[in-house]
Amino acid sequence: MVLYMPRSPKFDIVSLRVSPITIDNTALVSTAWNVAFFARNPNKRLTVKYNYVQVSLYYNWINVSSKRIGVFSQPPEHGNFVHATTSVQPNRVSMLDLDSVVDNVHDFALNFDVKLRGSVMVYVSSTMGINHGLSIDCENVEVRFSPQNGTGLMLGKSKRCHNNKFIF
Repeated sequence: MVLYMPRSPKFDIVSLRVSPITIDNTALVSTAWNVAFFARNPNKRLTVKYNYVQVSLYYNWINVSSKRIGVFSQPPEHGNFVHATTSVQPNRVSMLDLDSVVDNVHDFALNFDVKLRGSVMVYVSSTMGINHGLSIDCENVEVRFSPQNGTGLMLGKSKRCHNNKFIF
């Protein structure tokens, strides 16, 4: 009998773009964001199928927005780009939260966390698979906002995300 110990998929965040954040006089906040990852299956003999993955953008402890991305598979030792785009519906924020954002802006930059939560199926054969939970965090992703147009772009080329757990 052969025993396989699956390794958790690897994720790098390669871009994060935030549209200009608008705040009206009643404290309604709206924006849109686009994030791109490079996901890689490090297993030599196991296929990984992502049943669902929820991508969430956080500022401090506040979940700014979430998006569920579609099902996709990765053959052994393959990688592919994954994109998530969403708009933040106008949300009312407290003055305390607004003050926190204003206090933390340095050189037109803010740090965001991007979190992926979901379920993956790891296949030993075409019909035999085992379900696993997926929890990946990309922390302190620095986004610099343009003083000219208000658009925010991730600084740097890419950032390695870390696995919190790969639940069997």
